[in-house]
Amino acid sequence: MNDSSFDGVATAAPSGRTRNRVTLLCEEDVLGQAIAATLTRDGAELTRAPCAAGAIDTLRAAPPDVIVLESRSHDAIALGLCQAIRQSRELDQVKLLLLQDSGRPIDRRRASAMGADGFLAMPFAMAALRNEVGRLLGG
Repeated sequence: MNDSSFDGVATAAPSGRTRNRVTLLCEEDVLGQAIAATLTRDGAELTRAPCAAGAIDTLRAAPPDVIVLESRSHDAIALGLCQAIRQSRELDQVKLLLLQDSGRPIDRRRASAMGADGFLAMPFAMAALRNEVGRLLGG
């Protein structure tokens, strides 16, 4: 499902290069809307999908450059999805940013062990999200 603020068509960025593709897996609507608005304003081609059983198939069908995955502590579905992403040949090079409601050191270590390339504890500033996505994209 594409975010309503994005028309779903890959367009060229002002510099003439293709826009960075970001897939947002987020169950919380208000947070998802804020993230979508921030990243599309920054020029990303954004697709939203639920953190559900079919998410891995959606990701494999059209691998993005970055996956932003919202997760609650002890969220077995999101953590399982994180592992499935890392075990998938089609997605093993995709950068993965985990947004979690806890920033305890053990949660950060768990995210890293599950294959996350980046981690932000909620709540976070949108500037921190921009910086982390930019870092993952190599910018």
